[in-house]
Amino acid sequence: MSESDCGSARVQVAQLTTKIEHLKSVLHKKDKHSRKGLEAMVKRRKKLERYLRRTDWDSYCLVLSKLGIRDNHEPKLYKYLVRRERIHTAHKKEKGKKGKRKMKH
Repeated sequence: MSESDCGSARVQVAQLTTKIEHLKSVLHKKDKHSRKGLEAMVKRRKKLERYLRRTDWDSYCLVLSKLGIRDNHEPKLYKYLVRRERIHTAHKKEKGKKGKRKMKH
């Protein structure tokens, strides 16, 4: 990483992390606009982290360790399986309630 590097994903993640930490420290409880901006920054940083993880694993690990960010990306398959399980259990609950319907007046 050179001094003139200002647009790479690594640098953008570092800049966003600094901005996020600053906003967290000065954010007021009911300041909805700042909270929305903070959430947008967090989403952008997460997107850049995913890109960095996919393209350059070594840089990704280096950035996370230097900035103290946790690696909390779930694989898409895990999300799909959890969602499928929730739908399946909800469907089972509804099946059991079929005999207990209320009459409409």
